[in-house]
Amino acid sequence: MSTTRIQSFHRGTTKTFDLVLSIDGVVQNITGDTVTVNIKERKIDVAAIIDQNADVATDGANGRAIFKLLAATTEIDERKYVIDIRWIRSGGDQYVVYDDEIDCLPRVSD
Repeated sequence: MSTTRIQSFHRGTTKTFDLVLSIDGVVQNITGDTVTVNIKERKIDVAAIIDQNADVATDGANGRAIFKLLAATTEIDERKYVIDIRWIRSGGDQYVVYDDEIDCLPRVSD
């Protein structure tokens, strides 16, 4: 799995990032899989503030899940959130491939 840390994004701006998914060091073809980012205020919250699937068609054959959070999606309160990314294989296996905190930062240009 990827070890890149997704530290922050600025409120109301586009945030792009990607992950390369592997099992035991072998990059997987994820073209038929679902990879989803969830951002919540607290882990115990039922509803996510951001819940979006990655593009796995463009480079999924090379294990790459590409996320693009649009400016309207990131127009949320400026604060610290929790984030996780789930990988659901076409055969049904599920993995949490990323679990951390993320900051929504104010834009200086506002």
